[in-house]
Amino acid sequence: MFEKGQIVKCIKNDNFERLLTINKNYYVESINDNKINVKMGLNIIENIPIDYFILNEYNFHEDRDIIADIRLIDDIYNQNLEDQISEMNYIYAYWGFKKNDILKQLSILETGYTIWYNEKVDLLLEELTKNITDPKIKKDILSKYSTQAKEERLVIKFKKDEYKKWKEDIRNTEKLLNDYTTITKSLEIKSLNLNVLNKNRLTELMNYKV
Repeated sequence: MFEKGQIVKCIKNDNFERLLTINKNYYVESINDNKINVKMGLNIIENIPIDYFILNEYNFHEDRDIIADIRLIDDIYNQNLEDQISEMNYIYAYWGFKKNDILKQLSILETGYTIWYNEKVDLLLEELTKNITDPKIKKDILSKYSTQAKEERLVIKFKKDEYKKWKEDIRNTEKLLNDYTTITKSLEIKSLNLNVLNKNRLTELMNYKV
């Protein structure tokens, strides 16, 4: 059974073809026995058989078009304007989840790199000094790698391919994170602009009626 405020997807529209669109999302407004009232934008569609809908579970693994999601409708009389406003919460959540996934991946990569790097430094320094018995000579050798930059040169010298792979993966993931951050920021701006466009449209319609 559905509850008010839930988002449902239309799976049938027999006798309601002009009001309902297959695979379109609607908000549950109220339920009465086997009939349901749903809302899209400001429009309420009443007395629809409840089996015309299924609960829409958000699918954050679907493929969406970035450009289509961030593009702004500039026609204030466009009939899809209110539909887009209604969809914005889902669209923003979708790209927000994508951003959070990348953020998690970056954190895992950075932690993995730090562990790998520290282990390699320890192993390489141990390898360099394993046959040296004189404590002073051993100390002098270790002092050559006393800074982060010197340690890094040591790792690059002996573990270049592995080092490059870690750094490349981290850079690529950082780029993805920046991309998704830009997308979510664009969606925030789009949401504001859509509401401004809709407000202007309603104002013009009211003035026209007068």
